[in-house]
Amino acid sequence: MNAADFVFMHEPIFTVYYYKKRNEGKAYRVALSHVAKKLVRVIYKLETSDIPFDSSKLK
Repeated sequence: MNAADFVFMHEPIFTVYYYKKRNEGKAYRVALSHVAKKLVRVIYKLETSDIPFDSSKLK
């Protein structure tokens, strides 16, 4: 959750995702947990595929 708090403030794709969840009516902590789950999925994909992080390829 701490990493999600940092990443949503500094990485635009996660910022957009956070505000999408907030606009859906989610509370701060709930939206942040969605960002954390997305971050875990991204990290898992990067590690298992052995590819560098490139935010322009995230959707």
